[in-house]
Amino acid sequence: MSEIELFNKYKYEFDLYQRYIQTEYKYLKSLERYEYVRSEFLKYKKYYEQKTKDYRKNSSYIILGKDSYEFIIPSKFNELMLKTNISDTERKIINGSYIGRTFSWNLNSKLRKGEKLKEEELLVKNTLQKVINKNKTSENYICKKYIHYDYIEKNFGIYPLKLNDIELEKQLDCHVGEIIEEKGFMSCSMTDSHVINGEGVLNIYVHSETKAFITDNINETEIIFDCGTKYVFMNYIVNSNSKTRIILNMLIIRI
Repeated sequence: MSEIELFNKYKYEFDLYQRYIQTEYKYLKSLERYEYVRSEFLKYKKYYEQKTKDYRKNSSYIILGKDSYEFIIPSKFNELMLKTNISDTERKIINGSYIGRTFSWNLNSKLRKGEKLKEEELLVKNTLQKVINKNKTSENYICKKYIHYDYIEKNFGIYPLKLNDIELEKQLDCHVGEIIEEKGFMSCSMTDSHVINGEGVLNIYVHSETKAFITDNINETEIIFDCGTKYVFMNYIVNSNSKTRIILNMLIIRI
């Protein structure tokens, strides 16, 4: 990992421990782990402050190199949604078959397996790709996607249920920097407020000018990326005491 990535990793965990100390000490896995995280945080904090002038202590805001990324607030999502370039016919096709429907799960399952699509599935796929390709993100964003352990098993060959946190961290370390390709369409939430308790979550960092479709699915503040989207595994947080045990930070490779 780079120094900036290590700082982000330890800063996040250090903040968690600080909150645990102020509330319920029992949440600490061990004093030894806390002292290690604290020393690593302070080690990279000096480097980070030298390189970064604009820093806010907010887990919904992060800086990678010279670029800042953040989750948006719900009202901002509504504003972006209204600017989406999409015709009434395209919206009818996508909303009628894809958004919030099991059809989307079946379509993406076929795309991942490389199976032949039926006529309606092909129409929805082509329409969705057309809309994605004529829209781009206007800023750098962080998007959130909830996952289950099978995602980690499939992409890294790691079985989290069989490992404690330290063992899991060691195995994840071996995969940092790897590129993952999503063969189906990838849907994410653009706000940090849309919460679904899960085994893991992807925090996906999106450059401005990335092709994507901001839908009118306000409840999930949904943004959709094209099938074939690739992203880099940057770093992670593992914490069994959290509702979400694993956080994986990913950076989309802009097309």
